Formats: sequence, C-alpha cells, structure tokens
Amino acid sequence: MSKGIAIQTILLLLVGILVIGILIYLVYSYTTGSSSLSVTDCRAELTTICTVCSLREWAATATLTTGNQNVINTCRNFDDFSAFPSSPANCGVAAFRTGCNRTGVI
Repeated sequence: MSKGIAIQTILLLLVGILVIGILIYLVYSYTTGSSSLSVTDCRAELTTICTVCSLREWAATATLTTGNQNVINTCRNFDDFSAFPSSPANCGVAAFRTGCNRTGVI
C-alpha cells in the first residue's frame, strides 16, 4: 500500500463520519420537535389558548387541538406554568381553567 492511498482512505473515512454525524443530528432534531419556547412565548401562546376557552365559556365541547396540547405540555416545564394539567382534552377541564387563573394569563 502506498502512502497516497492511506491518506485518501483516512480522508474518506473522516468525511463519512462527518456525514453520518450530520445525519444523526438532523434526525434527532426532527424527531424531538421544536420545544424551544421561551417563558415569554409560552405566556403569549397560553394567553391565546385561555382567551379562546374563556370566550367559549369553558365549554367541554370546545376541544383543544393537538398543537394546543403540545404547547401546554411544553410550557408546563417552566415553574410559571406548572399549574396547567398535562394534555387537557377540552376547555371544560377544571384544572385547565385553574391553570389559566393561577398563572394570570387571562
């Protein structure tokens, strides 16, 4: 084996490892979703959700979308919004209304 082939093989190996690392990062970031909401973003999103439920008079028939539930679950990680229940199905869940009142988003 000559030195030229060894260097070429090492470079191809390094490029291959780099490509695999980038692919792993992209797959990981795609599958974990975007949970990078700040406290300010959470307050804005939860204010919108709570306001809609308030306008619907906290009716059990006013269902929350999966997107709304994901926002609530993500924001529950902050101490300010820990009073919200996990994945409330609709506006009529008493703990959801309590979460809106306790955190002062409405």
